[in-house]
Amino acid sequence: MIDLEYQAFTKYKKNLEYFEKNHFQLFQKLSTLEIAINSAVYQENYSLEYKNEGYFDIQELSSGNFLYGENSKIYSEKLASTINYHRTGSVFEGQQRFPIKKEELEEIGDFKNFHSSLWATAQIVYFNAKIAPKASSEMQKLYKFIFLETGLGFHIEYIIKKYNISVAFIFEKNLEIFRLSLFTIDYAELSNKTMFFFSIMDTFDALQYTFTSFLNEQFNHNLYIKYLPFSNHYDETLHDLQSITLSQNHILYPYQAYMARSFNAIEKISQGKCFFNIAQTYTHSPLSSKPILVLASGPSLQNNTQWIQKHQEHFLTIAVLSACKHLLHHDIIPDVIVHIDPQEISLSLIEGLDLSKLERSTFIFGSSVHPKVIEKLSNIPIIFIEEATSFKVGHGFFTLPSIGEYATILPLILGAKEIYILGVDLALNPNTMKDHIDLHIASKHISHNHDQDSVEFQNSLCYVKGNFLDRVPSKPNFRLSLTQFHKAILRYKQDHQTVYNLSNGAYLEGTIPLHVNDIEAFKIPLLSKETLSHELSVFLKAHSSCEFRNIDREHIQKQRGNSVAILRKMKELRQITPKEPENYLFRKLIPFVQEISEMDRDARSDLGEILFEYFKITLSFIFDTCNTKSMKDSKKYHKELDNLVLDEVEKVVSTYDQKLREYLSQ
Repeated sequence: MIDLEYQAFTKYKKNLEYFEKNHFQLFQKLSTLEIAINSAVYQENYSLEYKNEGYFDIQELSSGNFLYGENSKIYSEKLASTINYHRTGSVFEGQQRFPIKKEELEEIGDFKNFHSSLWATAQIVYFNAKIAPKASSEMQKLYKFIFLETGLGFHIEYIIKKYNISVAFIFEKNLEIFRLSLFTIDYAELSNKTMFFFSIMDTFDALQYTFTSFLNEQFNHNLYIKYLPFSNHYDETLHDLQSITLSQNHILYPYQAYMARSFNAIEKISQGKCFFNIAQTYTHSPLSSKPILVLASGPSLQNNTQWIQKHQEHFLTIAVLSACKHLLHHDIIPDVIVHIDPQEISLSLIEGLDLSKLERSTFIFGSSVHPKVIEKLSNIPIIFIEEATSFKVGHGFFTLPSIGEYATILPLILGAKEIYILGVDLALNPNTMKDHIDLHIASKHISHNHDQDSVEFQNSLCYVKGNFLDRVPSKPNFRLSLTQFHKAILRYKQDHQTVYNLSNGAYLEGTIPLHVNDIEAFKIPLLSKETLSHELSVFLKAHSSCEFRNIDREHIQKQRGNSVAILRKMKELRQITPKEPENYLFRKLIPFVQEISEMDRDARSDLGEILFEYFKITLSFIFDTCNTKSMKDSKKYHKELDNLVLDEVEKVVSTYDQKLREYLSQ
């Protein structure tokens, strides 16, 4: 017994040293708990007990109950035995999958379907489903694994050693229980062959950061990730992980969205459209001395329409385009209208709008807005701000995932000191479960999805801290926006600037919750809207460039040079035919992907960034295809896969090259 205690304590100390060196924040949690226990500041809820039958168990001190209630090692072996190489059963899908029929491939790959991420990936996705069907095939190796709750960790040790897991994510909400596992398994030793990502007693933000880091590590193995829950209480955690997965940048904003963003920006620049210089913060502008009221399309806008209608003359109002139908219907005329959506469907936002009512309104659009929307508003002067690209040299860029937070941060950059936001809910109406105002084109009612292995991103439900309520229902894409909003407010808000959140939605970090009835709006002086409109127009044009300058043309030519270089490289790759799958993946494909990544990092290549996002999608399908057990005619299929990948990548690069040549010829 003394030897067992000594071994357990030695293992515990070794693990602490490992965490101190490699996972310092977790080490601090463990150290704080240990100090609190030793000083009797904290009373333990659980203890590690050694049973006479020769195994350890965890006892809950308040009830006397044991966590395992049987031989913990035998239990863990049985638990681990439920894992196999099948692509079904306890499988976490780290990538979106879409069912594709062979007869649909040609149609999907046509440029008219450029708006879909399947445009240049469908052939690879279909080939994967054909060669490695989910329902009837097995993987050759398990590379990544998710452990939901640790217990004493014996099952973690068994699985990592049996399957030689490369990357493991370990989740445990109870720090005491996790601490006890440090006495029983050697995380330090296991880490010699396995990269660990620990989420122990984390907030959602911390969980999101850690799990995203896990997904980014060897992301080429994310298509099917096996997971093992220690108990039956894991649904909420699994749902959180699914929502985080579907909130990844390459899923929300796939490669072709990046391409469209670049094309739309270059087209507008080459046409001599006016681009505002967003590279600096403006301390003195027409917004600096005015109270700003931001109006977005969340449910709270509809619930406070009468208040807005009554007090609109006291504020400089900034409205998102998707809210304008609702606002104009109630005789609310925005002073500024902002829009960033690149989709053609945005045309429906202006159909039926009485544009004559918006003659004195100032339009500020993101550079990615669809050309047909701009054409529809051809008689209206629009100021553009470049989004996430730098084709307008020296003018900077500014973007956020959705228009509500974009409309909030923009006045901060323009020097506003006092901002009130309404309709930036980033949550559902708790009573109706609707995500937008009724007149919004994408407004829908959301209910819970109970599918364990996958989640429909737009219809998935989660809960977040509320602005006025303890918690409110939300969606994964809203939760991503909450994270991005917090980062943006930290970056752009100065100490002299205040943002009040008037919405009955999510709590927004960096803002002050405030009910509309607590605003003494009548004490705010009335604004001369005509004078304000003129001042805004003069200010924005004075800080904008409205011509296609030589420096802009040269930068675009430089970016096109990257596409020419990649096409030349691909021509060379077509002459290389590896005989084995390992040679194909690690001597041909991966070096190509690494070369593109270095181009993006070293030369700030726009196309390099696009292709990196492209491979974040396709590599999972490519590697999974090659990771199929007992594949017949493997050499034939690997050659076919090689050709498919090169064809699809070339389609992306050739389209990019062609578009830039067109714009440069203007």
